[in-house]
Amino acid sequence: MNENIFETINFYCQNEMNRLKQNDLYVSLSKKVETLGFKLFCDFGKEKDSTKSNNLYISISILNKKNELIEIWDEGFLTIATILVFIDRKERIKFFSWKDKEFLEDIYWIINQLDNYQKKV
Repeated sequence: MNENIFETINFYCQNEMNRLKQNDLYVSLSKKVETLGFKLFCDFGKEKDSTKSNNLYISISILNKKNELIEIWDEGFLTIATILVFIDRKERIKFFSWKDKEFLEDIYWIINQLDNYQKKV
């Protein structure tokens, strides 16, 4: 794949991340995270453990003061991701928005988990 295509894909992902960060739901999550003294980390990139896939994902993670993912007992870690760019073996590209139903539900799930945490503190 040529460099111009990689730049275009990078621009698309950066733009989607900026759109996410301007969304009211993300702003609400950001305020809640800040109130609790945690850190909100949003980024995009390839799957960490996959060497075969060139797909790109956008992710949101909640970190503690030691920059560690926060784990909720029996619920998992406060981190979510959704695909932004799918690239198949023939280098065909398909673009997705971060606004898919499951990702939005996952953001609400994180907010709910933080609300529960705040009630316990």
